[in-house]
Amino acid sequence: MQSVSSVFGALTLGLVFSGCGASLQAESTANVEIATEQGDQSEGAAARRFGEAQAEVLASDPQAGDAQAVSPPGTALLGARHDLKLGEGGKRIRCACVMAALGQASDPAFVWSSETAKTDPNLQLTLALSFEGSKCEGEPAASLGASYWGFRWDGSDLIVLLESASSGKPITSGAVLPRPTGNGQVYLAPIDPQLPYGKALNGSGERCKLGNPGAPQPRRE
Repeated sequence: MQSVSSVFGALTLGLVFSGCGASLQAESTANVEIATEQGDQSEGAAARRFGEAQAEVLASDPQAGDAQAVSPPGTALLGARHDLKLGEGGKRIRCACVMAALGQASDPAFVWSSETAKTDPNLQLTLALSFEGSKCEGEPAASLGASYWGFRWDGSDLIVLLESASSGKPITSGAVLPRPTGNGQVYLAPIDPQLPYGKALNGSGERCKLGNPGAPQPRRE
């Protein structure tokens, strides 16, 4: 028969181990949460920012409605394209530190590493960018050039935002965009006003106008 003291000792030891286990589990959970937060601040930061930009598209132009932010059935999704580069043909537009082309996916300005994306010319535009490869005045010292970040609406105008590319992160040089309606135009601009990428040449403005090629599209109610 076990003594009262031995039973008490066993219970105490069990509680100690139980407490340690709970403490270790809590510490492990905290470490996971910290690691998750650190991951969000590094690798996931760009994806989170881009998701926020896409959400802003739906909220920033209520007059146009969701039709300007949702890809038509059977067409390419809106957003970044890693299989698209700026070619040598077609119309090219020079902005600060960047060369750009805006048009339809099949235009000679675009070079696709896979098959040409299927887009709706009435609802979508294709954009390709080229960083000229030389040092750009005003860019961060460690920058690898300009990279597509996302887009937002400013009334009827679509603003394509550029960020500074960094080591370990691929430069995004193409995108499929919603097409502005009415008198809306497409512009390039830096995501940070301190960056030079996509501004008008010769310091004449914070945005560089790309236009809205093709026949004017009426506003969709």
